[in-house]
Amino acid sequence: MARLAPLRTGNPLRPDAGHIRPQRVGDAIRAELATLLQRQVRDPAVRQVAVTRVRMSRDLELAQVYYTLLPGDVDLRGAARGLRRAQPFLRRQLGRIGLRRVPELRFLHDDAVEEQDRVARLLDEIAATPPSDADDPPGEDA
Repeated sequence: MARLAPLRTGNPLRPDAGHIRPQRVGDAIRAELATLLQRQVRDPAVRQVAVTRVRMSRDLELAQVYYTLLPGDVDLRGAARGLRRAQPFLRRQLGRIGLRRVPELRFLHDDAVEEQDRVARLLDEIAATPPSDADDPPGEDA
């Protein structure tokens, strides 16, 4: 009976090659989409869109494009509608970056930026409030 070779788990310090390619492709798509949205898409609702990140599926068939809106006139529904209308054009243009198949684009609003702003405002409010009775140690009542 033949012995099976032990499974190789790879170097834990080096990421798996299967995770690097989707990340690289996602970064390339993010850069290209950002350029296309600013320079070639004529819809004014889409001009306020900033692409924050792109997550690719492992088979590179689906790109989840996370976006946020730049400060100013914030019309989330209008931007989402504009991105849906621009999707066929964007996919055709993405064919230039040299992928075998252009992935399906799924646009998702990225709440992380707004959440970071909210937390920063709360921290600023906490820092701005004067401390109450700083002479009394906590936990002791007079």
